[in-house]
Amino acid sequence: MNLHIHPTLMSAYPAVLPGLLGEVLQAFTRCGYYPEMTGPVLLGLAKLATQDLADFVYGQYSPQSPGMSVKILSPSTSGKSNLFEKLLAPFTQSDVEQALLAKEAAKKRETHLRAQKSTIKAIEASMAKSIDNPEKRQELQQLLMQTLEDEPKQVVSPGVVCSDTTIEGLVRKLHQWPSAGIISDEAKIFLKDRVGKNPAEYIKLMDGTPYRVNRAGAGEIFLPAPRLALVLMTQNKRYLEFRYLHEKTASESGLDSRFLFSVLPDETPSVSNDDELLRAVLVKYGLRVRALLQKSAVSGYAIRGERPTIGMSAETEQFLGQLRADIQRQRTGQPSAASVYLARHVERTIKVAASFALFEEAEGEISLDHVQRAEKVCRYHLDVYLQHFSIPLKDYQDFADARELERQLHIQCYLDRDRQRVFKKVLIRNLSQNWGFDKKRFERAFALLCEERKIQIVAQGNGDFFYVSPHLPQLPVSVAAGWQWQML
Repeated sequence: MNLHIHPTLMSAYPAVLPGLLGEVLQAFTRCGYYPEMTGPVLLGLAKLATQDLADFVYGQYSPQSPGMSVKILSPSTSGKSNLFEKLLAPFTQSDVEQALLAKEAAKKRETHLRAQKSTIKAIEASMAKSIDNPEKRQELQQLLMQTLEDEPKQVVSPGVVCSDTTIEGLVRKLHQWPSAGIISDEAKIFLKDRVGKNPAEYIKLMDGTPYRVNRAGAGEIFLPAPRLALVLMTQNKRYLEFRYLHEKTASESGLDSRFLFSVLPDETPSVSNDDELLRAVLVKYGLRVRALLQKSAVSGYAIRGERPTIGMSAETEQFLGQLRADIQRQRTGQPSAASVYLARHVERTIKVAASFALFEEAEGEISLDHVQRAEKVCRYHLDVYLQHFSIPLKDYQDFADARELERQLHIQCYLDRDRQRVFKKVLIRNLSQNWGFDKKRFERAFALLCEERKIQIVAQGNGDFFYVSPHLPQLPVSVAAGWQWQML
């Protein structure tokens, strides 16, 4: 069964992204894009734009990389292709420009090497003629050494964006340039055949810890400080398949905690791309991204061999200490997967705050405002994870069925308001066959909604009657009208 989520059944995505990131989120939201999609994509791309610029320092921990990777589940008609195209444009433009610059530099290097070769031949010929002149020969030897030392370095194009690659290809790419991002709006195959088979290796690359590999035919490759951002999206219709893969690999290995999760509503948004303010904001966004990437290309780790660090104020560290204590209390009694994910909430918060600070080109330290904004964002994604990803797979079918039955009851409450939210169970059970239920799945979903107090038995005997909790949110008239039209 597909996962169906209606916007009214979800908490609103927090509108707390700072500065230009907040402007971009608001502009896309005004044009009809789901903020649950735009927000996480912006967070992932902010990581890609800033992860090579600096590391952050917190407490006694070693320097860590800024930003968080994201996984998003969406319907096929969510507008993700347009969103990706617009937000990725400055990254792809930068990659093209850097590739052209590298190509031009390679031509100059080749010309220089040809001239250098001719000069070396001329010097060696002069040295052969100066056997009887030690002083002249010594001068020529010094000139030869200077000529050899004058060899220009080979220029490598940063090329930070990938859509798909094997772990071997990714390692080679990071060996050429220490920062990369894998961005995909159709990530099913990548999740299954790449991350699913090598979770431990992706964890090392995402954490930025030293990575060494020695494979036959490729030799030894050492990455002292790699930086990797993942922005992955797959379709809702693959939800249960994704959950199976997720539980068998990512959850067991700890890969979960390196991601922010988002699940989009199942309804198709009404999207408009003809918005003057959106175009103006995207121009500012493009200039900012390209400036950050240019800064990385000129003075990043590949050039300097190190990254500067940014710290945080005492009041910020105090806030994080209180947050860590609160999270530790929340972990008590939680299932294993939920407890593990909760344990890294503070770390995710700091990472997002660091990317906020670097994207906004803040100098010196991560502010308390950045951390408080980041915590609200990460709290939203924490709630998404706890609701949809921390449930053991063996229990998930019942959970998904309960959510679908809840959604259908929500529709029935609107369409049959004369019943005052009271329905005969046998009637709903018969209708549920049209919603994809058999009798056993209906009964399990019905029982789960009773346990959750979403519904309550109000009469027994000649057929059970039940009452649908008024806590179900009211259906927007425009959406309800659309559903009613579909059912006629």
